[in-house]
Amino acid sequence: MRMNLEAAYADPTRLRDSVVDRYCDLLLAPGNRGAMIERIRQGVLEYPIPLLRQIKSRTLLLWGKKDWLIPYDNSADYMAALPNATLGEASGLNRGRSSLRDSDVPIHFYGNRA
Repeated sequence: MRMNLEAAYADPTRLRDSVVDRYCDLLLAPGNRGAMIERIRQGVLEYPIPLLRQIKSRTLLLWGKKDWLIPYDNSADYMAALPNATLGEASGLNRGRSSLRDSDVPIHFYGNRA
């Protein structure tokens, strides 16, 4: 578990044992493991744009500027589909590398509508 979580941290030394324990507890909670395995087996991701277009409420979309799993440039498609959204360039989320939250680092974001 630790190895998988470390890959999402810009600075893996910041990954606390308590966070690893929390992820393990969540994975081992009744029903969660089976549900996650079933989700992984589905294998086909649904194209999100039609679903996003259904969201009419104000939305804050936080995206790590250096996210290596889902590049920041992908946020443009989401913003085009979300008419009432503000994009936040998240620098306090793993120094912008991913959407995992460093619990002791404040979130800073710079909103824009473009």
